[in-house]
Amino acid sequence: MDRFPTAGFELTKWQPLHKAGRGTPKGVAAGLLTIKNTSRRIHLPVDIGPEGNENLKAHAAFDIDRTLWIANYGSGKLYERLGMHLVYDHVSIELFITAIRQ
Repeated sequence: MDRFPTAGFELTKWQPLHKAGRGTPKGVAAGLLTIKNTSRRIHLPVDIGPEGNENLKAHAAFDIDRTLWIANYGSGKLYERLGMHLVYDHVSIELFITAIRQ
C-alpha cells in the first residue's frame, strides 16, 4: 500500500445512451483506469443525474481483471497449487462522483 496508495480514473469520452430508463445507465464513460502505475482504457456504464439545485452525481459499478493491472498476488491464472492462498482475479469496483458547481 505504501508504494501505490491511490488509483485513478481519467474520463476521456462520454457517450449518452438515448432512451435510458429510470434506474438504468444514462451513458457510457470511456477513460483510463490507473492502478499500480499501470493505465488501461476501459468503458463503463454510468448512471448520472442532478443532486440538489446545482450539483451532479454519477455512479458506476463494474468488474475488472486485476491481473491486467499487474496485481498478480495469488492469481490462479498465473500460479499453480495455491490452495487456500488463491485470490480471485476479478475485482468489483464502485465509483461515486459528485460534481459541485462553483
